[in-house]
Amino acid sequence: MIVVLINKDNQQDQAFQHLKTLSDQVLFFYSVVDVQRWLELNPSPSGIVVDFSTTTFQDFLIRFSLRYPQVSVLTLKPSLEHNLSLEIDKFIERLSSPQEKEGIGKVLLVDDSRTVQVQYRKLLERDGYRVDVASDAEEGLEMALSNKYDLAIIDYFMPGDNGAQLCRNLQKHETTYDLVCSILTSQYKQSVVDECLTAGARECMFKNESSDLFLTRVRALLRSVERKRQVEKERARLIGLLYSVAEGVFGVTADGRIQFVNPATLTLLGQSMENLLGYFPHDCIHPIDNIGRKTSFDHCFLQQAYMLGDELRDWRTLFQRRDGSLFPVECSVTLLGDAENNQGSVVVFRDISEQLRLEKNWQWQLEHDHMTGLLNRNAFENLLSREIARVRRSKDNCVLLFVDLDNFKLINDELGHAAGDELLVLLAKRLSERSRDTDYVARLAGDEFVVLLTHVTLENLPELAEQYRELLQETTLVWEGKHHRVTGSIGATIIDQFAESIGEVISQADQACKQAKLKGRNQWDLYSHSAENQTEEGNWYQRLTSAMQEKQFTLLQQPVFCVSDVEKQVGVNGLLRLKENGSLISPALFMSNARRFGVITDIDRLMLEKLAEYCAEHADENSGWFAVSPSLESISNETFRHDIENIWKGSGLNNNQLRFELGEELLYQFPEWKKHLTYLQDQGFGFILSHFGMNSQSILSLPQLPISAVKLDTSLTRELNTSIPRAHMIDAIVKIARESKIDVIAPHIESAVDLELLSARNVDQVQGFHLGKPIQF
Repeated sequence: MIVVLINKDNQQDQAFQHLKTLSDQVLFFYSVVDVQRWLELNPSPSGIVVDFSTTTFQDFLIRFSLRYPQVSVLTLKPSLEHNLSLEIDKFIERLSSPQEKEGIGKVLLVDDSRTVQVQYRKLLERDGYRVDVASDAEEGLEMALSNKYDLAIIDYFMPGDNGAQLCRNLQKHETTYDLVCSILTSQYKQSVVDECLTAGARECMFKNESSDLFLTRVRALLRSVERKRQVEKERARLIGLLYSVAEGVFGVTADGRIQFVNPATLTLLGQSMENLLGYFPHDCIHPIDNIGRKTSFDHCFLQQAYMLGDELRDWRTLFQRRDGSLFPVECSVTLLGDAENNQGSVVVFRDISEQLRLEKNWQWQLEHDHMTGLLNRNAFENLLSREIARVRRSKDNCVLLFVDLDNFKLINDELGHAAGDELLVLLAKRLSERSRDTDYVARLAGDEFVVLLTHVTLENLPELAEQYRELLQETTLVWEGKHHRVTGSIGATIIDQFAESIGEVISQADQACKQAKLKGRNQWDLYSHSAENQTEEGNWYQRLTSAMQEKQFTLLQQPVFCVSDVEKQVGVNGLLRLKENGSLISPALFMSNARRFGVITDIDRLMLEKLAEYCAEHADENSGWFAVSPSLESISNETFRHDIENIWKGSGLNNNQLRFELGEELLYQFPEWKKHLTYLQDQGFGFILSHFGMNSQSILSLPQLPISAVKLDTSLTRELNTSIPRAHMIDAIVKIARESKIDVIAPHIESAVDLELLSARNVDQVQGFHLGKPIQF
């Protein structure tokens, strides 16, 4: 029988009628209630067809497939009627195969009367059952041992052994002990009924009953057989799942002892079955708490949860292997039964050693600069806040050194960004080697570094500052066979019990550094309030607000090309610069101050307005996309996000021609970043995730990110010709990105060799000095 559950309003009724013409064994239902009632009174169908146009039908199919896992299912989604008919034809063909035809309904009829054999055989076969006939108990036993039957209908009065004795004999054999038997007799005798039921017969039927009553009893017996078989199949399936899952699973009785374990449990614990079954989990699995301390039975949290019938979800603790070693797990405890009828618990656990390692690595990535490995600005400010609080309590002075390279821009402009990155990495290494175990080194932005010297006496300050200045002076960058001497300026400020905010302390060290530059660079200076306003640059807040009013901010454009045709420009990176006294100042030098004084969003809005103005003036020339790099403060600002579309309307370009570039290392510091990025993406704007590839978790999560492109981190593209791991990492990123329709951009192409190496890795787009230097819009 094929069951069809369809929506009355379905417009594809013609296709469903096609199903009815293919088989007369079809029942149509229009409600879940009607189907469930039919299933309770009939054997399971050979197949079921469910119209997926309603969620109610979908929910029903989930429950149905769990109860009847052996029944073939066809789900029908909205499609052309011709395609629907083809699906139905294939389904019918599948049900017609021999393996699909096999089912409940094979009956053994044992009776010595030829007339009774013929009568009941025809009756059963007309109802769809397959029937074999035996003439006495001995032949019936032999046939039952040789074949698989679902039901035996046995005459009581026969030559030789009677029907009750045959029931007893069937129960003695392993292959037939559970065969459902019904005794068939011509007259009612209580003694006969009692003997048969005692012998193991499930039912007594009488030859003088009507055919309908006889068939009703047979159907009921076979339904019970089918249900039992379904339970056994489900049990076997669950056992199969239990044995196949990678997670450890063990059962605990209501009194807290281990009742069963799966193979994964034995593997994860390095244990054998005999060392676990019947023992308390506290004694052999978790005799320690989640921080590794020995616990008593009464104070073991998990053991008490089992015995009290408590449930736990995603509980992290430590389990112990047979050799005594510990490993971290995440486990869940599910109660069997209910609180009033505790039948024990099932514990599912998994080894999370690798997950914790990744989480630790992820945390490290959030707190460290991706290029140099030093603390990043956010992590350093948190640390500095704690140190200021400690100094206020202990009155133990600290010193903050603000380190800024002299003429770093010349290195980038003359040698390229790759050389500049190499210098920053070299300097970070030397600063870390010079610092003490109690000191902290961080990179704030660009070529700005800070060193926090703890437990410092003021008498030692000049010597320490001079040592760091000399370290900078002794640093030499070797690039393309040439040596480039480096110097730097250092500003120092004392952190004592009167220190105010983080921003104030960093600002003081920054001002002292500027004062050192005024002395002629390659100097160090100690902050003093009187010198603050004597610096060449003056107050940053005033400089930035004046720059906005006087339109001193400008945009540079650097083209992005298609890797397969470097003559084809596909996009433009907009680079913000502050123009002062004929010089262009990088955002790395002024954005930290813009953030400190709360004007960073105003600058980002100005940047977007300038780009929109440029695009409006050159609308006929623009076919590619434009990318700018707003701050996280702006993107996370609701007003700014809503202003973006209004500002960009003035450009005359489509929303999909504007992209926002965000650094991967900063993105995850942005609360609800996915929600806000998705909001802008829904409006058509795109996102580029830069500095990408340093975090394995981000690579694996790439298909779920709401972005248009990723820009590879320079640490991946550097020395690509000699680094196989870097090449493999780029290959993996390209493969995952391509499957997710995300472009991969390789930046900082400094030479033809770089271009050739990145082209071989099948990236999509490239940019860099070799292809085009930044020019003013």
